[in-house]
Amino acid sequence: AEAAEAEMRGEKVGIIFGPETSGLSTEDIMVADALLYIPTFPAFRALNLAHAVSVVAYETYAHRELLKQDGLASGESPSEAQIATRQDMDRVLAELEGLVSNSR
Repeated sequence: AEAAEAEMRGEKVGIIFGPETSGLSTEDIMVADALLYIPTFPAFRALNLAHAVSVVAYETYAHRELLKQDGLASGESPSEAQIATRQDMDRVLAELEGLVSNSR
């Protein structure tokens, strides 16, 4: 999700994948801005690198498409999106109640 949002803001995004057997080194983890974990079945803890890349690419693409549908394609992240305040919600509710009262 973070990668899709950053990419839509025009930021450069890099994703580092570690070796299948050992994952990322401590040094790689230390320079990362964010970490992600792909849950796996406990009996098969490691993912083939191609599968891991496919999962991350798909999830990034899917999240980007959701952002576009939500009208955030301009690069505005969900955390920057305007969220209704309590006063906004009260005003809408009062307007709806007025409409219902007037329709009776």
